[in-house]
Amino acid sequence: MWLIVLATGIASISSYMAVSQSPRIYMATTTLLVGQSIQSLNPNSVDIYTSQQLAATYVQLVKTETVLRGAVEALGLKMAPEDCAGW
Repeated sequence: MWLIVLATGIASISSYMAVSQSPRIYMATTTLLVGQSIQSLNPNSVDIYTSQQLAATYVQLVKTETVLRGAVEALGLKMAPEDCAGW
């Protein structure tokens, strides 16, 4: 019995020591867009409003650092992504 208690104690202490030494900063973000295109030739006011909201969402998405960095790299620009944010 004392061997089981000792092994559990040693495992607990070593696990705590290992976890306390590791970095604690973890961060993740995501953006999910769900929408539909206007299919009718005569859209109603709800369709137009939805399209305006979707366009505003696209504007916010384009101004994110990840998208700007990807655009700068893809275009081979010699500028920082932050410099493009005001355009």
